[in-house]
Amino acid sequence: MRTPIDGRHRQMLIDGQWRDAVSGRTFETRNPATGAVIGTVPQSGANDIDLAVAAARRAFEGPWSRFKHYERQLLLRRIADVMERHWEH
Repeated sequence: MRTPIDGRHRQMLIDGQWRDAVSGRTFETRNPATGAVIGTVPQSGANDIDLAVAAARRAFEGPWSRFKHYERQLLLRRIADVMERHWEH
């Protein structure tokens, strides 16, 4: 499923869910060449990091950890190939 992105606001992907920072705080990101605001992104903090680390641990302790390192590498390369084919320039 594709999620439209308007270029002005981004969220963090944690545990398969798009979310704002726990604090609700954001900051503007700017084009370094022009100084123009190009988006608003979550200002993550310790609580967000804890959520992300816990999600990563759960994911790794699932089927993923039973794959050999070379199997994980192959799968990640295949995913990258699919992403590259569907990249919108």
